Amino acid sequence: MMYSGRFLFFVRSEGLLCARSHLLSFHQNISKHMLKRLKETIFPLRPKKPVPPFLMYIRQVKPRFAEESPGIKYTEILQRAASEWSKLDVAEKENFVNEYNKSYKIYMEKLREYKNSLTEEQKQLWEQKKKEYEQVNSKKDWIKSMTENWNKLPDKEKEPYFTEAMQLKAQYHKDLEKWEMEMIRSGNSDILVNHLENYTW
Repeated sequence: MMYSGRFLFFVRSEGLLCARSHLLSFHQNISKHMLKRLKETIFPLRPKKPVPPFLMYIRQVKPRFAEESPGIKYTEILQRAASEWSKLDVAEKENFVNEYNKSYKIYMEKLREYKNSLTEEQKQLWEQKKKEYEQVNSKKDWIKSMTENWNKLPDKEKEPYFTEAMQLKAQYHKDLEKWEMEMIRSGNSDILVNHLENYTW
């Protein structure tokens, strides 16, 4: 019964996982984006986190990809960048990591100073405005507004979300492979065969 349940889950998992992860990520990130805009009207600008090593690499190679393949889609840029990144020499990757670490130390110091500068009045006003926002923005209205706001976001702000989606997809395939091996080891290869026959590739 346990394997049957897992089978049913994995039969639908790729479509469901992709849809759920994209919608959940979409929901959370657009909400964060809108609340961030609201927060900026109350607090001074918060120090920005440094760009992670892989995103630094993407920004470096993006112009080259665009020149080599005019009109290339952003998802294709990510895929090509990920492929090249995986083949980079360790020393080359360390250059990006070291640059990130230096920037992160500076960021943490600025963040400490920022937090110390906030007043209780600002914090209370933020909590009040946040509650008002959450009450006014119903799910239906939110879905409409988040779509509009997402479409307005520049590619640079979408980068982390696309990267996260790629990581989720990679994790799904890793989990699926693990499940298939478990089915074989446990003698439930018939479930695996049925799963593969009904799977839409």
